[in-house]
Parts: sequence; C-alpha cells; structure tokens
Amino acid sequence: MSSLAVVVGAGPGLGAALARTFAAHHSAVAVLGRTLKTVEGVADDVRKSGGDANAFACDVTDAQSVQDAFAAIKQKWPSHQLRAALFNANSPFIMKPFLELTSEDIKPGVDVNFYGAFNFSQKVIPLMLEAGGGFLGFTGATAAIKGSAKFAALAPGKFALRGLAQNLAREFGPQGVHVSHVMVDGLIDTERVRGMMGSGDADSRIDPNAIAETFLNLAQQPRSCWTHEVDNNTVQAELWQQLIAQQDELVFAAVKEKMDLEAELDADREEWGEDGRDSDDEKVEAEREQEELERQIEAAREAYTDMNSKKEEVENLLSHFDSRIIETHERVTNASQESAQVSARRPVPVDGPPATVVFINGANAPFADELIRRGKEGGREASKTLRENLVAQNPDHVVLVHLWYDRRLLMQSLQHGRIISAPSTWNSFIWGFCREPLAAAANSSNVCFELRQELIEQHTAATLSRLGHMKSIERVVFAGMHPSAGVFDSLLTLEDANETLPTTYTQGILPHVEIIDHLPEIPKPDFGFPTLTIPGEFGSSISKPFAIRSPEELTTEESASRTQPLLSPESAPASQAAGRARSVASSTVSRPATVRAAPPTRAPFASTSTGHQRRPLNPNRGFTNQDPPLCYYFYLNSKTGCTDRRCQRSHDYDLNERQVQRFRQDVKRFPCKAFEKTGKCDYQARGAGQPCLFSHDRPRRA
Repeated sequence: MSSLAVVVGAGPGLGAALARTFAAHHSAVAVLGRTLKTVEGVADDVRKSGGDANAFACDVTDAQSVQDAFAAIKQKWPSHQLRAALFNANSPFIMKPFLELTSEDIKPGVDVNFYGAFNFSQKVIPLMLEAGGGFLGFTGATAAIKGSAKFAALAPGKFALRGLAQNLAREFGPQGVHVSHVMVDGLIDTERVRGMMGSGDADSRIDPNAIAETFLNLAQQPRSCWTHEVDNNTVQAELWQQLIAQQDELVFAAVKEKMDLEAELDADREEWGEDGRDSDDEKVEAEREQEELERQIEAAREAYTDMNSKKEEVENLLSHFDSRIIETHERVTNASQESAQVSARRPVPVDGPPATVVFINGANAPFADELIRRGKEGGREASKTLRENLVAQNPDHVVLVHLWYDRRLLMQSLQHGRIISAPSTWNSFIWGFCREPLAAAANSSNVCFELRQELIEQHTAATLSRLGHMKSIERVVFAGMHPSAGVFDSLLTLEDANETLPTTYTQGILPHVEIIDHLPEIPKPDFGFPTLTIPGEFGSSISKPFAIRSPEELTTEESASRTQPLLSPESAPASQAAGRARSVASSTVSRPATVRAAPPTRAPFASTSTGHQRRPLNPNRGFTNQDPPLCYYFYLNSKTGCTDRRCQRSHDYDLNERQVQRFRQDVKRFPCKAFEKTGKCDYQARGAGQPCLFSHDRPRRA
C-alpha cells in the first residue's frame, strides 16, 4: 500500500525542508499552508525532484478548514495510507513588555500552537490508527520549557503544544502512533534571517535540512526505542552539551561502580553465607566506600544542576539579544518604507502657506493621563486631536508643534503619580506623537525637545525671535506658559537681544497669540488672550499652573522702559538684580534672571512662596515621609497658612492641586493630639474657620 506524508506550515525554510525530506521516503506528500500561494512553490520543487506532491489551503485554527483540506487530500490520493504527519505551523512573533500586551497579542500564539495542533491531531490520529500506526511530529521551541522576559505572547502556546504532545504520546503510543516533540533552540538559517542579520557565522544558526533529518530519524525509529522529545541546538551550545555529557558520564561511572561493589558484596555473602563468618572489617570498608560513592554522586548532581542553571541564563541572554536584533531590523525597514511613501506623496510647499505655531511646556502641561498610558496609540490620538482642533477654522494652515519637557523631572512625576510604570511607555507616546503627522500625510509637523525645566521658556523665546519675521505665521498658540510673563522675560536674556526686540515681540507676536487652558477645572484669572479648551487633550493629574501677566501691563512696562538702555548682566545695579529675582520667583517655572529691571507681575494662579527653585517630591516616599518633611499648615490651611516663624518643616515643595488633595487625605489619617488628650479641639476657632487637619475618629485616651 502506498504511504502518504502530510506537512502543515510548509512555507519557505523548515516546512519546505520537511516536505523535500519526507517526499524521498513516501509515495506522496501533501503540503498545507494558510494560503495556496505560500505552499505551491514548495510542491513544485518536490515534483521537479521526482516526488509526488500537491498543495492545499488549510487554516489549522479552523476545524472546518482542516476537515475540508483532508477531504481534498483523500480525493487526490484515495488509496494512500497516512504514515507521517508533521505540525510546523507558526504564529506571528510578538515581543513586548507584559503590561503592554493585549488579549489580541496573546490570542494568535494560543490559537495556532494549541488549538491548531488540537484540530490537526484529531484529524490525523484516526487515519494512522486505521493504517496500523504512524509518526506524528510537532515543531516546538525553547519557550516550551522556560519563559523569558517579554515572551509572554509566545511561551503559553508553546508550553501547551509540548503538554499536548506528551499526552498524545502516552495515550496512542501503545496503539502504534509514535508522537514526538522537537524543540528548535536557535535561529533557523533561512533567506529572511540572512537578509536581516547578514551571512555571519553559519554555525550560529540551525540548518533546516538538518532539522528535517531529525524528524525523519524519529519517524524511522524502531518501536522498542521511540524518542518522544528532541532538543536541536546550534554549535554555540556544544560547550554546554559537552560539559553536561561529561557530567552524565561521571554520574554513570559512579553509579556503575556502586552497583559493582554491591554485586561483589552479594557474591561474598553467597560464598560465605549469612552465618556471620564474613569479616566485619571488610563489611565496614565496603560500607565506607559505598558512602563515599554516594557523596560523590550527590556532588555530581549538584554540579549538574548548577551547570543547567548557568546554561539557562546564557540561553536567555542569547535569545534576548537575537530578539532585539530582529526587532531593530524590522523597525529600520518599516521606517524606511514609511519615509519613502511620505516623500512620494507629500510635496514640499514653496509658496509659504499660512502657519499656526504651537509651543507646549510639558513641565506644566503634559497630556491627559489616559493618552500617556496608551503609549504609541495615545500619542497618535493626541497629535490628531490637537491638529484637528487647531485647523478646524483654518483648514489651509500648516501646523508646527514644539513640545519641550524635562525628561528627568517628568519621569519622576509620571511614575510617582502612577500614570506609567516604566519610561518606555512615555517613549512610545512621544514616538506616536511625532510620527502621526507623517503617517497621516498631514500638512503639519510635531517636534519634541528634552530640556532642563528652567530653559524651556528661554528656548521658546529664542524660537519666536527667529520666526517673527515670517509673514505667513498667523497664529501662535501656547500651552503651559504665558507669552507676557516667562517668555517675554526670557527674550531679554538672549545673546542677540537689542532695543527693538521687545517692541517687535509685543507688536508682531502678541496680536496673534492664543492660549490653551490645560487646567479647565481649576478657577484662575483671565489669561488676557483668546483661550482654547480641547476636551480630553490635557488636564493631567500632574499638571501645574504658570505665572500670568496681562498684555496691558506689558505695554505699560514697555513704554516706561523705552528711555532706559538695555543692560548687560555684569553692569546691572544690585537693586535691579533684586527686583529681577522677585519677578522670576512669581512663576512656577524656574528660569534665568532677566537683564533689565523686572516689571511688576500678577500673581500666578497657584500659591508660591520662595524665590528659589522649587523642590521636587521624592517619588519613592509618601507625602508624610518626605525629607525634609512638608509643612501641614502651609499647604493645607488656605486662609492663614503657617504662622510659626520657627517652623522646621519645608515650604518649598512643588505641589499641584491634585497632589495637595492627596496630601490632605494622608494627613487626615493621623489622630488629633488635642482631641486625644482633652476630648476637644479648638483649631477651627483658632484657624479662621478652617476645620482641623487631623482625625477625630480615635477615642480619647483614659
């Protein structure tokens, strides 16, 4: 009777090698793939080599598709008996941190590796039992025996595939079906791998034809010595295999020597009998030797275990590096393709269309928490929402967005506020925010800059001083900073500042200014400029306010200062330097002092105290455990503040409204000492009507 072999997942690489190898030892080979285009070339190669092969479309995750494929195979070869079935289907390779995975990332690995193997096995095993036996082989991976970091999308399906193979081997082995699981521990040498990583050292990859020969050897094993699992490694793992083999030889020799001694002991007992005539000294010596051998065996086992753990660490490291290399090559390829597509469909404007320039101070106005948590997708949505709101009334405008942020301080705030768990989430958000206009072929550009917090308003001022001459700029939009306060003060610190720069700024830039309200829920004074509100775009839990100065105040100050020459930092009088320091202290963003007498400013819409740089919170400590500790009354009593002139607690932490609320909740957990001692608390009477900051729930002490 003619024999038939079936290979599922018979694409280029290992699948094609399996088809060619088994075609040489069977009457016919059926090659199955999700699409006919993938496997028709493999079937043609087998036929050109003199074999009988045909291609069939089959989706192993769909039981009906498997049923239809085998019905077509039966129609093609009605008299052939199924003797070999090889499961080589693969799921998409996904490598991500666990907290960034979705159910859609996990599902393909489980569907293909477990449900696909289940559907395939349920169809081929009855055909093998009908033929009197056969070979069922599964292609596995190292992920089937140990999980690695960022491989949570692959390992569960491979673990399940290995478990299924072991179950089938024990259930159907006695009925003549040889089931074996072949683990491929390394990169397979295919055209795709060579294209991404170069030719390199051939010994660093596994030859697919060699793996196919392993499957064939398993299929041809005598029933008396079937192997149910094989581990294929590259030459790089030979050192570990040699050490393990030497360890196995040591254990085997020790056990054999022990058995030989026991056999000699039994022979002596038979010769002398068990009447006590054997020598006590010889018996003691034999027992001592036996104990020594047992000690050597235990030491060998410990060394063997240690060797295995070291091997596992090295394999995990190699696997991680290989995955990172593949991921990097894929990113470079995708970026090149996207750049080519954008260049082809997006001409460079030459006529100078009207433009909207946006400046975002990420230190004060980060995007909404939910957008940041979504990483790359959140960045794309933030860019799209911002652009659509800005061009709603001016669809022909070019939108140029500048986002400035202090990475170190922003990461501390985001992680302390439990908005993100790792900086990689923010990196993904920025990537999506900057790439979205290119992918959408929009007439806009997003640029992000990492700067120290105190330099953000300086760089904004420098950028505006160089864009002021452009007639096409019709709108200048600010978020997280005020054009008449911090930005204007920073203009005069520029190296190329002259006497006409303030006038040019107030007459050329300020008439086009609009401000985005990034804290719409908090009461605040009038910004003095047209205000935009973009729902869902800003309003982060770590957002902070900024200093405000009306355009009228700025115009008055500018008129008064026209008769005063500009001063260099070295020639400024001490009184003017003190005035500058007080002016800079009014903003919640620290920046260098101006080079002229500072005009009076309006108070910011958040309480500030001292003129020096604000102290950031330690994200690894709670509000009540900061070093130095926060003053309860300064931050929580909005009417009187702290009245203790000798207060030893700090008044210079940088807290936003939400952080103040959380600080209040933490303080409320502490018992009121006066209430504990006397059963009464007069703080409300003394504190200008403010309720006590501490808890009155604990009963008075006796």
